[in-house]
Amino acid sequence: MFSENDRPHVPPLQRSLALWLALALALAQAAGAQTPLEETARIAAEPNFLGRPGGAGNDPQTSVAQPDFSARPSANLNTSIQDLLEPYGDPFAARSFLRTRGIAYSFTYVGESFGNVTGGARRGGIAEGRLDFQFDADLDTLIGWRDAAFHTNLYQIHGTGLSRHYVDNFMSVSAIEALPSSRLYELWVEQRFFDGQLGIRVGQLATDTEFAVSQTGTLFLNSTFGWPNIMASVIPSGGPIYPLAVPAVRAKYVPNRSFSLQAGIYDGDPAGPPRRGNDPDPQRRNRTGTNFRTNDPALVIAEAAYAYGLWDCPVFVDGSGGLAEQGLDRQF
Repeated sequence: MFSENDRPHVPPLQRSLALWLALALALAQAAGAQTPLEETARIAAEPNFLGRPGGAGNDPQTSVAQPDFSARPSANLNTSIQDLLEPYGDPFAARSFLRTRGIAYSFTYVGESFGNVTGGARRGGIAEGRLDFQFDADLDTLIGWRDAAFHTNLYQIHGTGLSRHYVDNFMSVSAIEALPSSRLYELWVEQRFFDGQLGIRVGQLATDTEFAVSQTGTLFLNSTFGWPNIMASVIPSGGPIYPLAVPAVRAKYVPNRSFSLQAGIYDGDPAGPPRRGNDPDPQRRNRTGTNFRTNDPALVIAEAAYAYGLWDCPVFVDGSGGLAEQGLDRQF
């Protein structure tokens, strides 16, 4: 049992947010309640890339296929509050209209609350969240640019991080933890060649959306299972990983369902070196994600993966990769 002094302190505003979030979730679950048979049928009909030959994104079952960010759950049973809203989920049929023109957009919100009751730097509780806006355009359908696509996503991050304020650990408790800000993440155009086997992507990119990502590891909440921290610790400003991205070029070659090869060249410092009098935190030095730095030593990364036993179960994937930071002579 905790004494009154041992209880983690949670500010009233955070308690109110947590209560409203719990109430909203309860109402959503009640509105979308299903019988066990209906739920089984729904899950069976929803996409699930685990155990399928193509993997996520129709690539071999490897991290090359991760579509969004390293915190995205693998084997995700995609559900949306839009389905619960029925006709009100698409006001004026705007989403359907834009989809026929090659445009798709989405809003994803992640909210969470944690408390540290022992250990770390101090005891306390937090509430944090992130709103993720994503916009995609099929440029062939939209403007006739064959085999080309456009993508961007923006974050609105708010709340207090448990690691930063209470635990003071190196690998953050939550994979979405970042300084409160509204920021641009990725912004790119991709051109595909040879019936889609080769893709060249140019723009502002992050490495942890595609490289060194474990599809099964992304099921977990904390950052331990995301981008390898041994890389983040030796790359300036942690490297181009969430929530920072940099100007880059990435090429990916997928000749068949068993093999994929990708390589990219990125600006090696998303926030730039700290100067005397500047804030040492890279997220503050690039608070909006719009520094667009191109004059730092380059970060070069490559990854190959081969999947065999695709038509048997289980699927096995063997992958290897390499990373080099220009001017620092660090390789993995």
